[in-house]
Amino acid sequence: MISRRFPAGRTVIIVSNNCSYAILEYLAIHRIGPVAGVVGRDDSDPELMKPSPYLVRAAVGILDAHPAECAFVGDSTTDMLAGRLAGVPVIGYANKPGKAELLTQAGADTVTTSLDEITTTLRLTPRPVV
Repeated sequence: MISRRFPAGRTVIIVSNNCSYAILEYLAIHRIGPVAGVVGRDDSDPELMKPSPYLVRAAVGILDAHPAECAFVGDSTTDMLAGRLAGVPVIGYANKPGKAELLTQAGADTVTTSLDEITTTLRLTPRPVV
């Protein structure tokens, strides 16, 4: 569950090119949460989908945060580009063999093959002062 994976005091917002409604349904069916929000695609304007930074910037806005206070975890090269363009530190999640190099080349600040590594690092890393 997201609530078990992410350290206390860290806010989770899901950013996806998928429809927000579908994501919320998935979370409810699988009893995953809590999340502070879901930022999904706008069907009326496909240009706003990743790699556009629009969705990532919207998530930062929901948090009322500075981009440097956030981290964006993604598993695709378009995720890496969207995060970089939004000014958010990007963590590449290499969930398949060969992906680590692609995510690094696409601009990931760091790459991992383990979601547990991300949560441990977030738990041990103080929040940036902006």
